[in-house]
Amino acid sequence: MPIAESVDAVFKCDFRGAESLLSQYASLLSINPKLALTEMTMVTTKLPSISIENIKKELATGHYPNYKKLFCLALSLPVGTATYERSFSAMRRIRNWFRTTMNQERLTTLSLLHIESNLTEKIKAEDIIDAYDATAKRHILLH
Repeated sequence: MPIAESVDAVFKCDFRGAESLLSQYASLLSINPKLALTEMTMVTTKLPSISIENIKKELATGHYPNYKKLFCLALSLPVGTATYERSFSAMRRIRNWFRTTMNQERLTTLSLLHIESNLTEKIKAEDIIDAYDATAKRHILLH
């Protein structure tokens, strides 16, 4: 919830509210928090009304690089969290389907295959069989 509140604060040019977002991502995105504060203040004073569209237009000028990085991060976070939510939902479906009788490695592998189904549906079963067949001979000696 603090991240969601921080995202909202970024859209309102409220630096104090955006501090938790900055504390997590400033070093990763090379954002100077003090400059971001200054840039937010400058954007606030320049705009007649604070709206996402007005902020986008102002950031397009290129005069506010730190705030622009923070703003782009705020715009992309909901998309990123939706992916995680879908991943957890897929794991829950798989785990229920197999009645929790599998180990962690199998759950992870099946979840990855399910989550990336748009990629896995392009794989042909024959190609997998051929690749497995091309590996060293496997046999069990029964004495």
